[in-house]
Amino acid sequence: VTNVCYGMTFLLYNAWLPLLAEKHPKVEIAESEDDKKSLIEYKLGQISSHGFAVGYLGSVILIILTVPMSFFLDTLAAYRSNIALSGVWWIIFSVYTFVHLKPRPGPPLPKGSTYVGMSWRRTWRTLKHVRSLSVTFQFLVLWFFLSDGMFVIGSVGALFANIEIDWGCIPVAIGLAVTLLLVPIFAGLGNLLFHYLVKKIHMTQKAVVVWCVSITLFLPVYGFIGFGVDTAGLHKGWELWMFAAIYGAALGAFQSYARSMFSVLIPKGLEAQFFTFYEVTDKGSSWVGPLVVAVIQQHTGNIRNSFFYIFAVLFVGVICFGFLNVEKGRTEAELYSTKVERQLKVDDEDNIDGGEQNAENTADPKPISITIMMDEV
Repeated sequence: VTNVCYGMTFLLYNAWLPLLAEKHPKVEIAESEDDKKSLIEYKLGQISSHGFAVGYLGSVILIILTVPMSFFLDTLAAYRSNIALSGVWWIIFSVYTFVHLKPRPGPPLPKGSTYVGMSWRRTWRTLKHVRSLSVTFQFLVLWFFLSDGMFVIGSVGALFANIEIDWGCIPVAIGLAVTLLLVPIFAGLGNLLFHYLVKKIHMTQKAVVVWCVSITLFLPVYGFIGFGVDTAGLHKGWELWMFAAIYGAALGAFQSYARSMFSVLIPKGLEAQFFTFYEVTDKGSSWVGPLVVAVIQQHTGNIRNSFFYIFAVLFVGVICFGFLNVEKGRTEAELYSTKVERQLKVDDEDNIDGGEQNAENTADPKPISITIMMDEV
């Protein structure tokens, strides 16, 4: 139940991003359509990067509050206290969000329908037709593998900290605590740094994602050095801290700009449905990497071999990602939004009326079928 609610929270949180960008005051006063598109793309990156930066700052504060409990309480009491404190943290900032976030209601619910039924019908239809949005579909497939490769590094790093790393005179608990702090600190800084680069040298969202993955590729390559020498290649505690700082800086910007890039590829009005697929491909791949790493460690006896898997997933993924045609994806999303969503609304009324068209509710006595609409798109 907790994981389901947690996933729904991020789904709805992400779905707000394109709405906030489109309603930004500077976007609404844009003089031309091209200026409006450019401003929306910039604001998507700005809001997303700042949102993640603030989120990582919050995680740093919470880590500082919770880690000391691990030193003064037994393991079970520390777990319980930290989980309780995390719950209080969520409640406090949820209340602030509910109070200050403006409501943006969608269209009225069709007569005789329910929110649950309509949501499932529309999600199913979107799933059936998502392949017509070729670039959006390609993004989701690549996101499945890239997010797995990026996040499994954190799991491997934690295993290294406990198994492979020589901390010298530093207690392991202190070394781990510093590592836990370095990742979110540099993730927040990485978001701000890449937003600065976007503003100054006009990097695209796609370029930011490619650069972040490329930087992350340095980490498994550095780990390969450890096969041949003991003085470098992730054997010492300071190397893991360097690893955590680079990983955090790349991860933060990767998350924020991948999300803002996906927002450009979403048909207007279908943000929740498409961010459902975004979260499914993200969280749906979270078991793949750890499973592969566990199998590799079990069969080879060396956790370092998992770097081969990480490198392969990220290298192939970023090469394919570089070929995504974002402008084509934006055009496909606009066509889908204007041609198909209108028909879906008509189809919702048909389901309620048992397939009979109500002449008072539509000006077209003979609506075009979904199949024809999809062929046109």
